[in-house]
Amino acid sequence: MARVAGIILFLCLLVWPLWVAAENAGNLVDSGNAFYAAGEFDKALEAYEKALTEQPEAGEILFNKGNALFQKEEFEKAREVYQAAALHARDSGLEASAQYNLGHVVFAEGQQELESDP
Repeated sequence: MARVAGIILFLCLLVWPLWVAAENAGNLVDSGNAFYAAGEFDKALEAYEKALTEQPEAGEILFNKGNALFQKEEFEKAREVYQAAALHARDSGLEASAQYNLGHVVFAEGQQELESDP
């Protein structure tokens, strides 16, 4: 009986950090989304960056980070992040959205170039 309890305790200790990390990343993303909705893109980026330290290849977090960068008109960085989001997307819908937003980045860069040198 003590051996079974020891094994269960050991497994809980292995799983607990993974559960806590996922919970923290989720909370950070929620926080980032709230900042994004409020137009506070710098704070949103901070939250997404922290979430990415927990889950560095999460396509959804990368996509959200790309959106915040796009809103700040940091198009080159947004392009890189959208490409990473498409690469790490777990479903075709997210991959398609990242590719679609890449098109917006290219268009915005072209508009910016036209405005600076007509």
